Amino acid sequence: TQPLEEAIPALIISLGGDGTLLDTVPVALKHNIPIAGVNLGKLGFLSPFSPYNAKKFVKELIEGKLVIENRRLLSAYTDKSLMGYALNDVVFFRGSTPNMLTIQVFLDNRELVATYRGDGLIIATPTGSTAYSLSCGGPVVPPDTSACVLTPIASHNLTLRSIVVSTNHSINVKVVSTDKWQLTIDTRAYTLSGSAELTVVLDKKVLPLVLPSDYSFFKLLREKLYWSADRRNSNEQ
Repeated sequence: TQPLEEAIPALIISLGGDGTLLDTVPVALKHNIPIAGVNLGKLGFLSPFSPYNAKKFVKELIEGKLVIENRRLLSAYTDKSLMGYALNDVVFFRGSTPNMLTIQVFLDNRELVATYRGDGLIIATPTGSTAYSLSCGGPVVPPDTSACVLTPIASHNLTLRSIVVSTNHSINVKVVSTDKWQLTIDTRAYTLSGSAELTVVLDKKVLPLVLPSDYSFFKLLREKLYWSADRRNSNEQ
């Protein structure tokens, strides 16, 4: 992290849920501007500020006490052409077709990880590990971890589980299908048809995310997911 006053003078304030913040990512990347998320939605993992602490947010902004944490992004390529960057995840999904999607995953185009058959596959950043991947049984990964998470969606093979892979590898995905299916890069959706090959890597490009001075990822988990909460003691956080 770094003090906001020593970084970039411009600032994007996202008012809404995490989806709203994700919608602003392409704009922030284009102009190299940090994002501060004010949560008007539900959980708000990416938006640490709320209308209830607006005064504190403005005070820390004026005093230069807010900090910036650079979050790593996934980049998705097809035929060496960049499709986009993802702060949360790249998702391969069967879409409206009733047929299963068959997905082969290789590391560095050499080592076969697994063949996934089911509704699809999520490739998540550490930041995105608390999003769709978490709801599909994936692990929680602290955002400063150099890793990606591969999480199957409704896998037909019940022994396939979520796996964490090092960012030293590229993730090569081969989709085998004769139907239309869906690729999502954060909130941007693309409909593809038939088989395809894509490469997903945790890019060196980062998104500067504005956080309060007392931000703690594990405190966030305790507050949002009620970790360690004891209902017998309402004062425990």
